[in-house]
Amino acid sequence: MSRPAAAACPQKHPVRGKIARSANKLLQSRSFSEACATIRGTHLWNHDIVRYADGTIAILGQGRVAGSSVDDPDLRLIYARYDGSAWRSSYLAKAGRKLFAEEQDYTGLSALHPENPNVIFISTNIDPRDDSTPLAKHELFEGLTCDGGATWRWAPLTRDSAVDNLRPIVPKWAASHTLLLWLSGTYVTAQRYSLAVVGTTTL
Repeated sequence: MSRPAAAACPQKHPVRGKIARSANKLLQSRSFSEACATIRGTHLWNHDIVRYADGTIAILGQGRVAGSSVDDPDLRLIYARYDGSAWRSSYLAKAGRKLFAEEQDYTGLSALHPENPNVIFISTNIDPRDDSTPLAKHELFEGLTCDGGATWRWAPLTRDSAVDNLRPIVPKWAASHTLLLWLSGTYVTAQRYSLAVVGTTTL
């Protein structure tokens, strides 16, 4: 992915109150480009962000591959992590096709585990285990990293589904428990859909 266009990684936002850098040092300036500058792509969207007890910060998001079709862009999932001294980012997987024609950047999204930055969940219709096999519907995959996010191992959580599995989320719970929720059904537009909220704790 190419370096973000300026519009995709704005330098300043109007905010109120005190603002701190990732290391909890108060900022005099209101520039928020630090994490964004480590991610290459255009039309960057964030999916999830968590600050963990040890000070680690993780971000999930997506971007377009520069030069891909405007109407049907090549969308990729990305992961960024602050380890206490620096931000590092990595490519995750292809996000798959857009959810409907009028919104070029609507995807199945992804979620962080609120207690463990090494565990994530993504929704895609391209198998992340080989990054090429198309899937009939958006399926959920669990990702595990043992090297701070540089590489990932993937395990399918849904398969051969009759409907799409979208928008995973993991509510904060006890450290020894995980609840994964998502939307299962048909997504026609943001105003027209037939979706059920489903979930599992068997992870």
